[in-house]
Amino acid sequence: MAIALAVLATVSGRLVAARGPRFPLLLACVLLAIGALMFLRLDPHTALGYLAGAYVIIGAGFGLITGPVTNIALSGLPADQAAMAGALTSTSRQFGTAVTTNR
Repeated sequence: MAIALAVLATVSGRLVAARGPRFPLLLACVLLAIGALMFLRLDPHTALGYLAGAYVIIGAGFGLITGPVTNIALSGLPADQAAMAGALTSTSRQFGTAVTTNR
């Protein structure tokens, strides 16, 4: 999950620069929905590969959200408030990851 998040966070930044925030956000929502649906099928006999795949897809979704959310949060603020907005988006993302991955 962490590797997918790290790799796709850099890809997301490039996508935001090239196409704007909408496409990466849409793709992230699709990946997060797929990952969440995969979690619905878990049972005591779920294969480890299936579980790992679900976590990779969730990590990819969170990675794609990083660039657009940061861009949107920072684009409308004055420079003296940029650190506060960056900290708030980072904390929100970490909270969302913790809530999603703790079952």
